[in-house]
Amino acid sequence: MISLLDTIKRHLALSLWIFSIVAGILLSQTPLEFRAKISGAFMNTLYTPFTSLSRTYHLLRDRRIENLHLKEELTTVKLRIEALKEAQRENERLRKLLGFAEKIEYNNLLAEVVGRGTPRNPGALVANVGTNRGVIIGLPVIDENGIVGKVISVYDKSCVIQLMNDPNFKISSMGARSRVQGIVSADARGVIIMENVPVDADIRRGDLIISSGLGGVFPEGLIVGRVSRVAVPQAGLFMRVEIEPSADLSRLEEVFILFVGMAGDGSSMSTPDTVEVK
Repeated sequence: MISLLDTIKRHLALSLWIFSIVAGILLSQTPLEFRAKISGAFMNTLYTPFTSLSRTYHLLRDRRIENLHLKEELTTVKLRIEALKEAQRENERLRKLLGFAEKIEYNNLLAEVVGRGTPRNPGALVANVGTNRGVIIGLPVIDENGIVGKVISVYDKSCVIQLMNDPNFKISSMGARSRVQGIVSADARGVIIMENVPVDADIRRGDLIISSGLGGVFPEGLIVGRVSRVAVPQAGLFMRVEIEPSADLSRLEEVFILFVGMAGDGSSMSTPDTVEVK
């Protein structure tokens, strides 16, 4: 018996071939209906796994396509929601600006910031109004929080605004509480300081600094910022007073140009530093 099994194992292919012939001969002798049942059962057993696999593949493919479409629709909806939120934020901001404009005692012009930096003034702003709206050189610029800077160049439909953190910008200022006066400017690092403040002056951290009206450019009472640091030197006549500007100079989108103060002669309108906005 063992030797017979070993022989079969050694000649498996031949054994299967012989078995198939014998099975075929036996099946050929059976009724046609029985042979059809056997054949159907054999085919079902052989192809059922492939049929199930194919069905699963098509189902997963359809689900994936459906998921992609849903993700696309979801992304579109999210973009629309964000657009609506931004429109609402802009609407609220403009309402606030218009309300602020009504409180300004001077004639003013609301301008949109359309650019930052020019070849000659990398830290400046570019606004979308110019001589077409009556803007001239030297006009003060503010936002709803405080002083921003002043107009230094004017073109037909645009103007360049020098920010107060520019080292070349200066404004006569004073403490709203103590009335201590000084000149506000920026150092080489862009830190805004109040110069010419005596070491014995009554000025403290948190004090509100406003324009003094001296110099003829900025009217009295505009907010400059608050004292953020006071450093008294061991030797010297003046202390170092650092100011945190009330206006967020890095995030300006709209500004107000005030029709007060002194204007230049318009010579910079012919300079090559052109930033014309159509």
